[in-house]
Amino acid sequence: MELLELFYEKSVVKSRFLPRKADLPGQDRVVVQGPKYCGKFSFVQHTLQTQKANFLWIDCEDPRYEAHYVQTNLPLFIQKNSIDTVVFYGIDSLPSPPPVRTIFITHHYIPTHYPTLKLFNLCFEEFGHFNKYSDPKTAFNHFLKWGNYPEIAQVPEYKKEKRLREIYMLYLAQEIPIFAQLTFFQGHNTSIYFAYNRIKSHLKISKDRFYHFFEKLQRDGVLFALSKYEALKAPKRLFFHDFLAKSLFHLQKEFPKIFENMVFLELKDKELFYLEPLGLYVPKEEKIILAIPFGNEVRIQNKIDQVLAKNKVEVQKIEVVSVGSRFKYETGSIFCEVLPFYEWALRK
Repeated sequence: MELLELFYEKSVVKSRFLPRKADLPGQDRVVVQGPKYCGKFSFVQHTLQTQKANFLWIDCEDPRYEAHYVQTNLPLFIQKNSIDTVVFYGIDSLPSPPPVRTIFITHHYIPTHYPTLKLFNLCFEEFGHFNKYSDPKTAFNHFLKWGNYPEIAQVPEYKKEKRLREIYMLYLAQEIPIFAQLTFFQGHNTSIYFAYNRIKSHLKISKDRFYHFFEKLQRDGVLFALSKYEALKAPKRLFFHDFLAKSLFHLQKEFPKIFENMVFLELKDKELFYLEPLGLYVPKEEKIILAIPFGNEVRIQNKIDQVLAKNKVEVQKIEVVSVGSRFKYETGSIFCEVLPFYEWALRK
């Protein structure tokens, strides 16, 4: 049982892990999914050490890992060491569950009938805690500059951009050129067919390969294809789990699109749709959220009027998220509130 002894000795990582705004479902079998480097390792380590669990962490990405050996020897090893929790880290397919409470972890996506927790990069509130910012404005400025990957807080500033690119290289490898072309559509409305034809003019790629890659990014929680309200066959609005994705691969940054991506990520757990000419809509709350980074009161009110004129939806409230503007007013029976991002995100 030498391999299992090795994993057992290395199971507890002595490091200070910061809590996330997520909780494991209170179930015996749980799958934790999420994009690479979104913090799954730290999240589960923190959870189990907080619970004072006697756990075995099996690193399925370790080149010494042998699935058959582990499956054969695991029950006896669990009994011998009174283990109550087993973690399969980075496993490709679900193993036969051992006789303990078990947490399965995958870097990306794994089909499962078990309860699932989807973890993503940091929201703005988590980012402030990770970086120990007491001033929300300062946190917002750094959030805009360095994005939402958990580990970037620990990386020296002169290495941050390089590390961000390394993260994508480790996850995407040979698909980097395709992904780089795809980030061009950040915040834009497009069909997968249109995106494929544009990218095909830059890269030699088959339709099957592109469609498979596009679907993989969605499964892994890296790409979000948001539907238009009451027009599910319309082009999708594309957002990324890292709102700086386009900035890393293109000189053209389109700040309004980056800003809307930031706003979307704060809302992604809701039932959400996009509106034309701009805006996000939450039907269950009868609320429109507009990402308008800059503009005076007149300009913002004009944009609100344009959205209402073009979209006949049930609305009780409109929230406008800006960089620094702050005011309230009513249009008819609809209450409109304009807030800076750092206030809006922390108030949710």
